Amino acid sequence: MKKLLFLGLTVALVLGAMPALASSAVLASDPAMVEIDVKPYSCPSSINLNSRGVVPVMVYTTDDFDANTIDPETVVFAGAEPVRWTPEDIWGDGYVDLLLFFKTQDLNLTESSTEATLTGETYGGQPIEGTGSVNIVPKGKK
Repeated sequence: MKKLLFLGLTVALVLGAMPALASSAVLASDPAMVEIDVKPYSCPSSINLNSRGVVPVMVYTTDDFDANTIDPETVVFAGAEPVRWTPEDIWGDGYVDLLLFFKTQDLNLTESSTEATLTGETYGGQPIEGTGSVNIVPKGKK
């Protein structure tokens, strides 16, 4: 009887914890929304899809998020992986941001694209996501 009672109590405790475990798992998979800037210092953020160069994308560090916790190896922007990255305080505000560079030819953008999304994970496994505006230069123009 004691073993049965212990087993029943164990099952009840485990089952009772399941909703809490399930809800925390859902929260852990929700991406942290990050602020990005496609081609910082440029407005509009024009991209010539015929270019053989790179497109810089800045992920900003804010009061709520440290961009340098992002694992650059997990980052994808418009279907492309970064070719290089560097921490940089782009605005001189004391926050070290993360500047990533993507080959223009690798971007999954079209002439009608107006936004592009960056996804990835922090070193701790937290998904991140940010969307920035883009201005695609029509073919034949430089």
